[in-house]
Amino acid sequence: MLFRSPVLFVGTPCQVDGLNFYLGKNYDNLITADLVCHGVPPIKYLQEYINHLKVKENIKATQVRFRGEKDFIFTVLDGENITYTKPNNYDIYYYGFTEGIFYRSNCYSCKYAQRNRVSDITIGDFWGLGSEKPFNTKINRPSEVLISTDKGLAFFEKCKSSLFYEERPIEEAIKGNGQLQQPLDRHIKTDKFREYYKKYGFVKASQKIGLPFDMKTRKIKINIRDSKALAKKIIKKMIKR
Repeated sequence: MLFRSPVLFVGTPCQVDGLNFYLGKNYDNLITADLVCHGVPPIKYLQEYINHLKVKENIKATQVRFRGEKDFIFTVLDGENITYTKPNNYDIYYYGFTEGIFYRSNCYSCKYAQRNRVSDITIGDFWGLGSEKPFNTKINRPSEVLISTDKGLAFFEKCKSSLFYEERPIEEAIKGNGQLQQPLDRHIKTDKFREYYKKYGFVKASQKIGLPFDMKTRKIKINIRDSKALAKKIIKKMIKR
């Protein structure tokens, strides 16, 4: 008898859809889980930045973390030892990532950034928690789990004894998370960054577009051409509404 072990595949929605297309059929022992994805930069950007930090900060790097215990912290480690750490607002790579400057072109028109999911389960930050009905329990960084299939529900039922969970209105999760509504708009600095990247590489291109921006006031220094582009985007959104 052929023994089939259960498999949990976790990835971005496009990765899950790619796997489903490759397999060509549904497998009972396969559970798919996608992350609420904001966009993905080319890996070479991160590799160039880590190599830059190795030289500039004289550090070793074996792993990178993008989330701290309580906040958004960019941390580089050598084994278990932290060799570099900065909040996202003060780190060139992490700030550009969270602002959507470095994403791949197709991320700005992602068809998966919506409430209808391609996986059995979707996992993400529950930014909208408490917006639809009160939630008084104090939980550090609560997550949302959206269940889309019977197989996903059966899997959750097996896991729930190890979790603190509460059923909430689906609209609460959708309203609080833009990537469950539409893809992120293309940043007004993206094209200029790419133009500079071809000439100078990641670090210098990031610096030439002004990264990091004025972090204390969160104001972005933009030129007149950028201002016009931003105004056009705002007008476009108002027309859509």
